[in-house]
Amino acid sequence: MKGAKAKKGKGQEEVPSQNATIEKAKEIQHETAAAIHRGAQLVSRMEEVGAETNIQLKGQTEQMKNTNSDVQRVDADLAAAQKAVKDIARRMASDKMIMCLVLVLVGLIIAIIVVRYICNNNNIGFMWRFVHNCPLPCAGCLSASSS
Repeated sequence: MKGAKAKKGKGQEEVPSQNATIEKAKEIQHETAAAIHRGAQLVSRMEEVGAETNIQLKGQTEQMKNTNSDVQRVDADLAAAQKAVKDIARRMASDKMIMCLVLVLVGLIIAIIVVRYICNNNNIGFMWRFVHNCPLPCAGCLSASSS
């Protein structure tokens, strides 16, 4: 009986029985053992959580390393692409200059053909016009060539 006190007789004071004390001690031991068991289970669970967290952290660290190497690779590819674009732009500029020169030469050839055609149709010598600084047939050139 829990906490029961036995009376020994008239005039004797109440003394807790040994059985009650032993029962109380056993109950405290049982509660302590249960608390220790719960604590051990809690520590075991904490170790499991810690191990799982450690595994996840290692995986995330590896992912970060891979991401960093990917970023460096992309940066290198971007630098190479920028260099290629600059080279292409330079080639295009030089190609445009060459095209302009070809266009000017074609224009000059057409101009020479037109001037020769005009001079031949007007019976004026080609060299006579350049001597008199007259690019087109005019009355002065026509009269000078006929004389």
